[in-house]
Amino acid sequence: MNNIKHAWSVLTQSSVIDQASNNLSMQNIIEQLQVSISEKASAAFKLEHPEIGNVLPVNFPMQIISLWRSINPNIIPSGDVEIDVFDNIGDLVQKINFKLQFEAGKGRMRTLITIPAVNITDTGLYLFKVKLKEEEQDSFIEVAEIPFEVLFIKEA
Repeated sequence: MNNIKHAWSVLTQSSVIDQASNNLSMQNIIEQLQVSISEKASAAFKLEHPEIGNVLPVNFPMQIISLWRSINPNIIPSGDVEIDVFDNIGDLVQKINFKLQFEAGKGRMRTLITIPAVNITDTGLYLFKVKLKEEEQDSFIEVAEIPFEVLFIKEA
């Protein structure tokens, strides 16, 4: 039985939580990442990834913020979350895992995952896929998909 419901997920550059109200302000929601790079630097910084070939780790801190709800007030649900990043041709270029544990008496939970760098293979549409596996489940279920576009801006 599903005890956790995903409400929403957003990819943002940063956020601020107001201590008095616990409200969240998100700055710079990310829809596109422009990477300025010279041909020489591109060749020098590409790293060989064992599964997908060349990747370029781009130091661009971002956050994935999600809101989760507990469906059953009599249960304190928990589960595992996996965020997979897919490049423009559908290859997995990055994976983030964390534990989701609600507190007793709280019907909602916000997670804020900071990613210091993202692996890039080429220009195009990338996807962050958020997946949830509750403690009684055998496999992950995709609950959200966040697209963002990557553009290389070539420098001379």
